[in-house]
Amino acid sequence: MAFKCFFDGGNKADSRLYDTLTLAALSGDGILWDAFSDQWRAVLKRHRAPFLHTSDAMARKGVCLGWTNAQVENFVGDCASVIERHATTRKKNTFNYCGIRLAAVTVFLKDFRKALGRLPDLGSVEEVCAVHAAAMCQTYGFFTGHSKAQFFYDRGEPFCGHIRDRMNNKKARKMIPRLGKTVVTAEADMRDVPALQAADLLAWTINHTYKRGARFDWERRLLAVDRDEETFQYERLISPNMERLAVTRSWRLPKRSRFK
Repeated sequence: MAFKCFFDGGNKADSRLYDTLTLAALSGDGILWDAFSDQWRAVLKRHRAPFLHTSDAMARKGVCLGWTNAQVENFVGDCASVIERHATTRKKNTFNYCGIRLAAVTVFLKDFRKALGRLPDLGSVEEVCAVHAAAMCQTYGFFTGHSKAQFFYDRGEPFCGHIRDRMNNKKARKMIPRLGKTVVTAEADMRDVPALQAADLLAWTINHTYKRGARFDWERRLLAVDRDEETFQYERLISPNMERLAVTRSWRLPKRSRFK
């Protein structure tokens, strides 16, 4: 059964508008996604919503236009419960249930701008997020006995391109053999994919918790779910593996995004 990974980002790489950018991911054995998707769609049906887009829901826009605050909180809370129910759990340092694994990479944008002043070859925020999130998902895949992984990204976001660039680069594939065992599918419409909606919910929650703390019960429950996580603030950003960074830049990958 294929190992499937779903990625969705929260916020944009624009330090004028946002403090952080988070790329969230959920990964797991393909058979696990069937039950997850069925339960997620049951929540959508119960709340008479075609899909969850967290920022619209919390602003009571889009499909949640005209809803009360209580209706929105109940809806998003039920979606968070589906994630809780299927998530990998850990006892001390050992997984006692290998379910769907959550992961997230967050970059502090003002710190990234400052770090670029010292390391112009640092790349882009989206590249940092895409590479580290992919590595975390693949590590969990190997741990659970899967040699190959399928990656799914929300359409219209820049993260997928950074992984594709590496997959299509001969030097990168030679240096990183696992790239040859990754299949990046066409970008999907998150409105049709429960796992992408769940990743969107995780990314939104992490970003807003950094901004103003967890206000809702469902936020606290979701943040309590065990996950892999990387956070990039200034000191971390200016301390990369310089040898590895030099090798990556020698591949001459396309520059896909401009930091603001």
